Amino acid sequence: MVRPSGDEVMVRGFAHYTERVAQELGVPAGNWAVRDDDAWEGYVGIPELELYPGREVALVWNPDEGWALAVETGSGEDMILAGYLGSARVPPPSAVRSFVERLRRDGRALRTTPAHGTREEALRAVADYGGVGGGVAAVE
Repeated sequence: MVRPSGDEVMVRGFAHYTERVAQELGVPAGNWAVRDDDAWEGYVGIPELELYPGREVALVWNPDEGWALAVETGSGEDMILAGYLGSARVPPPSAVRSFVERLRRDGRALRTTPAHGTREEALRAVADYGGVGGGVAAVE
């Protein structure tokens, strides 16, 4: 059996993790995406929030900051970050869903600082969603 390389596991794990978050939120395919180059960015469009009426809202992820809420500016520029999810860079998908539910009830659920940890820890954690027991460590 040929085992996938660490990069393949990372890409698969990152895509699977982002997909699981989207599924938890009820976001259909086509409304979420990953960029698995050196940036490692995830995007999950979420239904409109009352906090930002008429604006596109999404959760965005990167290994340096974890999940953040991004909001369309209305001027055609890039979305702006409104705040961060919490203290874990790679929280379980169910925790991301709980965060969005809290945000719908109380906009003050956002944090002003990104999650703790290192980029390497975050990438290892998403690799664990790649389906090869133990993520990157299992294939190095």
